[in-house]
Amino acid sequence: MNLNMVNNPMTIWLMWAGGFDFAFIVLYGYFKGVISSYSEAAYIDGAGYFETMVKIMFPLARPSIITVILFNFLSFWNE
Repeated sequence: MNLNMVNNPMTIWLMWAGGFDFAFIVLYGYFKGVISSYSEAAYIDGAGYFETMVKIMFPLARPSIITVILFNFLSFWNE
């Protein structure tokens, strides 16, 4: 049975898409674990959704974002 996986651009796309599920699981778990009182306090102070994400949530999620970047880099490097 021949799957035509060699020299096929779709194969490369599938390999790259494999890293996104890991990133989603890690970041979803991290954001779910972050205390919601931070975003509520920002909302009370007058910050919008975008400002809350950029100024509060992303700095709090920096360790998990770096972890996802490192794991994906090592995975892509091993290809």
